[in-house]
Amino acid sequence: MKSFFPTFFASCLGVFAAFALCLFIIIGIGISGMSKSTGFSDNSILKLKLEGFIPEKTDNVSQQSIFMGSTDESIGLRRIIQL
Repeated sequence: MKSFFPTFFASCLGVFAAFALCLFIIIGIGISGMSKSTGFSDNSILKLKLEGFIPEKTDNVSQQSIFMGSTDESIGLRRIIQL
């Protein structure tokens, strides 16, 4: 009976500490997601590494890849322009 209350209060303290830690992590993720600045200034140069096959239309490639056995995902030229 002597060790019941210290163990009980230590468990309660641990639960509250874990809850506070989770709350701070969730708040931190929310705050970091709020910033919308991209960090690009005017007249900056964007380098893109376009490796692999880039078709003009991905509809034809996805049908061909099923029959040819290829599992590679390809992004189309129109989708790249939208990005």
